[in-house]
Amino acid sequence: HAAGTKAIVMVGGFGEYESFVSATRPENRARFVQNLVKLANDYGFDGWDLDWEPIEQPDQPAFTWLAQALRNAAPNKLITAPIYWVNNNFPDEADAFYAQVAPLLDQINVMSYGMSSGYWNWDTWHSSAIYGETATTPSSIDSTVRNWLRVGVPAAKLGIGIGFYG
Repeated sequence: HAAGTKAIVMVGGFGEYESFVSATRPENRARFVQNLVKLANDYGFDGWDLDWEPIEQPDQPAFTWLAQALRNAAPNKLITAPIYWVNNNFPDEADAFYAQVAPLLDQINVMSYGMSSGYWNWDTWHSSAIYGETATTPSSIDSTVRNWLRVGVPAAKLGIGIGFYG
């Protein structure tokens, strides 16, 4: 904070899917939001990164409710969420749901790290390529961003998460 940097707490993460589903059930929702607001206030966090992975279609109303409830409870706090990179061979993986919830979020960050793999017998990048996607290297930061823009996620809300590992 002394250097003008915002500090947000990441809530969830890969492997915490069931925890989000449980915490956002109607009987738990109010308490979950109260706890998140208390956590941010007690430790001086400027907001939350809602890392619900994955947000399945049936979970979308609960995620929307959570973002709205946090926005209402703490209108001056930051709310961010991560989204996956998009395989250019499967552009429909970019879900317009994120365009719908964008007004509730301050930033939507593309998890561009880990675009490398041996999936579907395609060649792999060592890490996330900025440009250069092809049919056999079907991912890049550029093509992913273009896919999210195509479904309506505002450019001003998109951030790029970059892994600093090899």
